[in-house]
Amino acid sequence: IGTCRLEKVIGVFRESMRGCTAYAQPGDTPNLNASGSTRRTAGRARVYSGAPEPPRVPSEALAATLSALPPAALKALLMEQFVSADRLGPPDELGRGWSGGTLIFWSADDSLKPKEMPLDQFLHKLVMIRDNLRVLEQKINSHASLHDAERIDLQRRITQAQGLLFAMAYDWMPTAGGEHAEARGILLDLQLEATLADGEAPRLELAERWHGGCVRYAGPEEIEEPMERFYFRLMRLRGRLEHLEACLAAHPHLGESDADIMSGYLRRSYGSLTSFNVLLKERADYFTSGR
Repeated sequence: IGTCRLEKVIGVFRESMRGCTAYAQPGDTPNLNASGSTRRTAGRARVYSGAPEPPRVPSEALAATLSALPPAALKALLMEQFVSADRLGPPDELGRGWSGGTLIFWSADDSLKPKEMPLDQFLHKLVMIRDNLRVLEQKINSHASLHDAERIDLQRRITQAQGLLFAMAYDWMPTAGGEHAEARGILLDLQLEATLADGEAPRLELAERWHGGCVRYAGPEEIEEPMERFYFRLMRLRGRLEHLEACLAAHPHLGESDADIMSGYLRRSYGSLTSFNVLLKERADYFTSGR
């Protein structure tokens, strides 16, 4: 009845699969809300409104939490944040401990089947994107028409994109809790808000089935984070790649042919992210190597 809210994620329905909540056999009473924007999940109604809103840390909550800390504890927490950002990841390492693990996308609706991806495959995608960015950097370094200052400008944008790859690889790992856990948590939320503040992350719509869902990293332990947090990191990375592509296309000292060749490495990077198209609502927003 109407347009399936599961989009084309699942595709063909078979008798052995769980039925869509909007499905009706011929002769049944039609579900008039089948193509609407509200669905019942876990006993409550959820209403979706397109792209998820970026996180916002209330100023009053931030001031109240931090002002309650002793000066030495506040300084220690701020230094912890600065050092963590400088290292491009938490002090813990992935190593081989997570080899064989699984990345699982869970919908807020338990009746919908989760999507799984081997964690090794997820990390390999990030490595392949970084390889493409490194080759792109070599092309920029060896281009005869570029001034050193222009090379540095483009290298800076590449390094920013590489930093977001490390964020994808590490930012789901839990930080140390213990004393002042609330203050540490609000500073982490503020850090995420700051990374989204410049507006480079595209405001693309998250598919309805994933609103309120979560991402689980199953390995030596099981770590869970909100789906929206993972989605914001992914969109942030996409924004950096697209911005770099636009800079190459508009560069005054790169010919059209050279710019297209360099952009090819970014298109390959988009191709590595096609597995995440399942998160996007509109097909026109899908990652594709043909961009």
